[in-house]
Amino acid sequence: MSLNEATTHLVPDQAPGGASMTEWYFVWVEGLRGPMPQKWSSDGLWGQVGRQDVIVRFALSDAEAHLPLDELARLHPIPDGR
Repeated sequence: MSLNEATTHLVPDQAPGGASMTEWYFVWVEGLRGPMPQKWSSDGLWGQVGRQDVIVRFALSDAEAHLPLDELARLHPIPDGR
């Protein structure tokens, strides 16, 4: 998955009545000591789109959005062949 494919859905969904709903993403980025897991919200994603250190980004379900990073890393490992 390329960064362009991973960033095609950046606008949060609108709830009935026009209220914005925050979407959450589990992201692997290249860190100083190797890949690092992070959790990003759609509210803060705009400044992150052009980052070159993003390996992959996974959209999280409502249930997954509340999980800790170590559990998300087990559910969404770095893809093979990165």
